[in-house]
Amino acid sequence: MRFILKNEKVTPYLKERPLDSLPISSIETIPKPSLNETYPYNEELHHLLYGKQLLPDDLPFPLEEIQEHYENGYILYRKGIMKLKNKIACARCGNKDSSLFASFPCARCGEEKCSYCRKCIIMGRVSACAPLISWTGPEPARAEKENPLVWRGTLSDGQQIASGRVKKAVIDNTELLVWAV
Repeated sequence: MRFILKNEKVTPYLKERPLDSLPISSIETIPKPSLNETYPYNEELHHLLYGKQLLPDDLPFPLEEIQEHYENGYILYRKGIMKLKNKIACARCGNKDSSLFASFPCARCGEEKCSYCRKCIIMGRVSACAPLISWTGPEPARAEKENPLVWRGTLSDGQQIASGRVKKAVIDNTELLVWAV
């Protein structure tokens, strides 16, 4: 993926590659547009992205909609691979070990050598031209009495015994191995 920096915003291009476009890792500073509080943002995108950094391929929304949210200050593009002097680092997993990076001829950005992180590739390929996308708009609304750490299900007899032992191990500050699904 290539981007153009224009009018204090970046714009991604997947298909056509304008001559002045660059992989996101080659853009010195990625601008963050100010929040347009009147913009009717997509609640699904909000809940999917909040607290995460995802690749564009992980989002079931068209690039145009993602870009619109960026331009209205609700999401942020981040460099997936950061170039720091003569070293590179993965922004997702923090990898700085040069032996865990590789390069390939990339069809998305057209570069002969597009670097990617092999350490966290199981979560999708973070490359020099792939942005990580995160939510910068408001937090999701929660019901006042809602406690996300409370589960209202029922445990089987075996699960109840294991749960009791885990509680006791935490209270007693002792070790315990629970081997379960």
